[in-house]
Amino acid sequence: MQVGLQTTTRSSSNALVPTQISDPARVASPPKRAEREEYPASPLIALRPQRYSVQLNDQLTVLQQADSYLSQLEKSLLNQRHANSAGGQRGESSATLTDLLANRAQRSAGRVDRQLLPVLQGEAQVTFHAPELAALLANNGEPVSLMFSAEVGHGRRLAAVSLDNPAEALNPVMQIKNALQRTGVMPRYSEGRWTFTTDEANWPQLQRSFTLADAKGDHVRRPAFHASPSPCDALGTALESGQRDGLQSMVQSVLHQVGEQRQQLASAQEKARQRMDVMARFPEAQSAESASAALGQTLAWACHHYETLVQAINGQATLPALTVQNLLS
Repeated sequence: MQVGLQTTTRSSSNALVPTQISDPARVASPPKRAEREEYPASPLIALRPQRYSVQLNDQLTVLQQADSYLSQLEKSLLNQRHANSAGGQRGESSATLTDLLANRAQRSAGRVDRQLLPVLQGEAQVTFHAPELAALLANNGEPVSLMFSAEVGHGRRLAAVSLDNPAEALNPVMQIKNALQRTGVMPRYSEGRWTFTTDEANWPQLQRSFTLADAKGDHVRRPAFHASPSPCDALGTALESGQRDGLQSMVQSVLHQVGEQRQQLASAQEKARQRMDVMARFPEAQSAESASAALGQTLAWACHHYETLVQAINGQATLPALTVQNLLS
């Protein structure tokens, strides 16, 4: 059995939003992250040309935000490497690099994650390990009766799972996963172990507020969450230590990664440019008029040839030949 509960706090206007309690059978699962798709997305000019234009513009903006930050980071890394090689003072270059790393989310508008990878779709994620939650998901048939709680924004999410006999329950692991997902924790099983992800914007709050309790809300405990190592954190630690050899090696490693990511972004930008060129079919008014006249002649000639006519109409919509024939009969 599962129960989901979401509460909110009083807003600035002193309006209290009612607590929402939903039946387990009716609790909607949290939205799943979209799988990685072709980027930029394929044009749907025939169906929603204006919407695709806006979508493409948004995608280009995301590309530019990620590339702008990585460009600044690459320049700062080059300056840091030069300062290390010259053996001089590293104060200014180190301060600039430290500032870029510390304010990565703001500088990149959330489009570069803590692994220094571009986030072109969805939100930046944090992967972390939670031994106690992993042990819970690896349940060997023992009864489970727990309540999960976490602060999200200005509210608190509660989710409970009760399995008196997991051996007879329908997919007990899935029930525990669903309960965790309601609190913003996304479990994933890979390479023989459980890992967890959450939105990076929610990570500090989740790490601070996530708790486990029994079904009555007693015996509250806070499981340990450990974020996976990241080059961003490793580079920051190397800058603080001031050891030239270790810092130089880390700077070179991150510089190589950033260079690869910028090459991939350049390739994505070229694809976007090609998509825009495909959309710009009529750079001059005369060419558009000529194309319209040619299409009119083709339609006039094909008025009694439905197969030819449907091919022309399919340039703007996907319609079966029988539908076209019925419409024009």
